[in-house]
Amino acid sequence: MRIILFILFLSLTPIKAKATAVSPTVPHRFEAQLNAGFLMQDDARKEESKTTWARWPVEVLYYYNNLRNQYRVGYGVTYHLHNRLTGKGENASINTNFNNSLGWVIAAEKMFYANIGGTWGLGLRYTWIDYKAPTLTRTVNGNALIATFTVLTDEF
Repeated sequence: MRIILFILFLSLTPIKAKATAVSPTVPHRFEAQLNAGFLMQDDARKEESKTTWARWPVEVLYYYNNLRNQYRVGYGVTYHLHNRLTGKGENASINTNFNNSLGWVIAAEKMFYANIGGTWGLGLRYTWIDYKAPTLTRTVNGNALIATFTVLTDEF
């Protein structure tokens, strides 16, 4: 069983959303979003021989946001840094560093607007990305479908 931990995916929108709006026409808005975070996949069938796949993604996404129907769809690029596969015990020989990798992202979210100034959303995203290690002769497919929870704020 594969477990994916989605740890700290911080979404930053510029101060006051109108600064990002390419089209201020209500209910349609276009916006850019910068994401940075840490992703980890842990296979802990046995603690003494577990493997861990970790990386630091940085993303830039461009969204169409429909304020009336409260959804947004977007696309963008992702760049994964410090991609590392580690193992313990009988899997210790698997330790490998992968090159930084560039990939593509599409996303769709149902948005919920709070009266206290914040916005949150539930969505799905798909990432296309391949990883290459200097010690391997082929690339590793890292494509993933991920359920997301997003919190946006105009104040930071």
